[in-house]
Amino acid sequence: MTELKYQDLDLHNDQDVAEVAKIHCEAPGEWVPDHSYADDSVARAVENLRSSKHCSYVVLARRTDDRIVGMHWVQIEARSEAKFGNIFSLWVHPKYRQQGVATRLKELAEFWLRSNEVSEIRTNVYLENRRMMALNEKLGYKVVLVGMSKQLK
Repeated sequence: MTELKYQDLDLHNDQDVAEVAKIHCEAPGEWVPDHSYADDSVARAVENLRSSKHCSYVVLARRTDDRIVGMHWVQIEARSEAKFGNIFSLWVHPKYRQQGVATRLKELAEFWLRSNEVSEIRTNVYLENRRMMALNEKLGYKVVLVGMSKQLK
């Protein structure tokens, strides 16, 4: 396995912010065959990352040449005076999967959430993404809701 370094996203690094936003927008394409996105989707993701309205945290996995091979984006949300963490994105480059990268990214995000007095984390996973479902269950996540969709033609 290639040696990786893990670091927080620097919101002043325009190139990294743009890359994380693009990864976030592209990632569903692995699980949704007709997935597409527009440049304004990436721009909105950049805006969301930098917004002071959201308490966000992004941790990156990088190769020694600084190429991003994994990222995990979580936000703190509050409803009815309860705070919880919401996983916005988790992505690992296919060549780095099944090597503990996603687990490490999740551990770092969970540490950040705990340090911000968050006691619950929520996520959505595509049903076809069996590996992520298995990893989440291994890490203590429970299925609490199943979303369903129907395409109207």
